[in-house]
Amino acid sequence: MGPSMQTKISDNQSLRFDVPIYLVIFVECYSIWQFGIIYYSGKTLSILGRTPLPVQIDTTAAAIVLGGIASVLVSWFLGRRLVGMLRSVLPLALVSTLLLFFPLPDGILTAAFYVQVFLCLLIFGCCHGLAILLYSEKSALMTAGVGTISVAPAIILLQGEFFPVPYGAVVAVSAAMILLMLIASWRLPGGEQPLQFAGRAERGSVPKFLFAGLLLLVLMATLLMEMTLSIAEGTPHGTAVLYFFSIVSGLLFLLLWRGLKKSPLRIFSMLLAVMCVGFILAVASAAFPRARLISCGVLGLSFVVFMMISYFGQTLFRLYPSRWIVPAFPLMILLGIIVHTLALEGLREHLTALYAGYGLTAAVMLVVYLQMEPYLNYHRKRFEQALPAREDAAGASFTEGIAVSEMKAQGPEPVPDNSSIAANPEAFAVLSPTERIVTDLILQGFTFGEIADQLDMKENAQRFHRKNIYSKLGIHSRKELFALAGATQT
Repeated sequence: MGPSMQTKISDNQSLRFDVPIYLVIFVECYSIWQFGIIYYSGKTLSILGRTPLPVQIDTTAAAIVLGGIASVLVSWFLGRRLVGMLRSVLPLALVSTLLLFFPLPDGILTAAFYVQVFLCLLIFGCCHGLAILLYSEKSALMTAGVGTISVAPAIILLQGEFFPVPYGAVVAVSAAMILLMLIASWRLPGGEQPLQFAGRAERGSVPKFLFAGLLLLVLMATLLMEMTLSIAEGTPHGTAVLYFFSIVSGLLFLLLWRGLKKSPLRIFSMLLAVMCVGFILAVASAAFPRARLISCGVLGLSFVVFMMISYFGQTLFRLYPSRWIVPAFPLMILLGIIVHTLALEGLREHLTALYAGYGLTAAVMLVVYLQMEPYLNYHRKRFEQALPAREDAAGASFTEGIAVSEMKAQGPEPVPDNSSIAANPEAFAVLSPTERIVTDLILQGFTFGEIADQLDMKENAQRFHRKNIYSKLGIHSRKELFALAGATQT
């Protein structure tokens, strides 16, 4: 008989580690390479395609699709060896970049650039996979804040907002970013990580509502990110304004999260609302042209939304350690890129309609997220209750160069079980043991049918339990139930 789901989750948690800030910045050099150079090369994703190149590049669609597919496959088959994969692939990316320095035939230069685009998409899945599978929650959130702050200045300079950037400088920056990522890969724990994945029989252990909702968030966030970059690119000085305010976004996120101890989930919803305002301003710019530049600034203030994708992947994997989760994220992102490419190609001459469509997407994303936020917050509080003050110790061990095996000797991080409601006797003492379990499952996001299946009872019986729970607690809605649970948890 194999390990239980709780054991798998606990063992996987014991593998997580804090990443030093300098390594967070080194790994996030990927974003400079991707958003500062690859994105603006050709007109597949970009409106103007203004990255200087030695050869004419009409489209990078094939390399993007193939790289995205390779990213999905690598995440699926080599999920336990992502660091080793980075160590193998990054030298190839560095060689293909250095080839662009030399006066080679156009065919070779074109091939070298397509290889670079392919590897950029492939490495994308590995970087996100590291955050999902191995980073601590603190490191995943620090990546969102510090990563946003560190990459923005370089992208502003690379896009020639203040002075023309020669082709040689672009290639040099690409090579430097890849080299720093390679250094980071050798500083991270290598080897095969003994991750344990959930089996098919354990699919019912995660609410389908949250599983599907988080994947939908990733898809919509990708679409909105691509459109945000397009809006800024099509606006004079828009890219500089966008990334300047993205620095403000990163600083604001760190202030609210680290300084004022606000929940990252609530910060996300606030920034998502700001993004909706940005798209409204973009649509209004058809009648008021000056609103276009303002929209770039407002969208920049919400930029951390895009950088938190890996954090939500980590949240999902912590709830349900399926091997599908890591490849599902690059798959959703690839689908988002394809949809954006098709939309941009079809509506390139009707940008106002395109902005309106993306504004509607932002509004839908906000509504979907607000429906999920109470459940995500409840799951996060359950983990906070159960996890000891171990992550700081893990981070200290990492920075001192102690092997991961020594970190694991500290023991796995315990995870909450389905009886966490019983830890609040003051509020829930009036409930029977079965009602407490039903209450916990409701707060986790399970539907009536899913709860009935888990407890091997008829759905009508589960509804009867819910009616009794509400009556005994003196409440009338899930909103009140969340408020009661939140008020009694620390």
